Amino acid sequence: MRFRGADGQWHSGITESVSKSSILLRANQSPELDTTIELELELPQLRGEETAGRVICRGRVVRSDSMCDEPGPGIVAATIAQYHFTR
Repeated sequence: MRFRGADGQWHSGITESVSKSSILLRANQSPELDTTIELELELPQLRGEETAGRVICRGRVVRSDSMCDEPGPGIVAATIAQYHFTR
């Protein structure tokens, strides 16, 4: 998955959990708390389909841990205010 916050640059992350209204991910770049975030999730390709689908989400960051003292990616939690599917 990839996301972008206030800086406008796309960053990659790994989805830990996702629901209709929220997402939890791990990423090396953590957006600021309470900022708007745009997320793009790649869906698995279904049998008989030419391309995989994607979900484009917009929401707000509700938790962001940069974990500067620990190696590895930080945790980002965000609400999902709107989403749509695309191919």
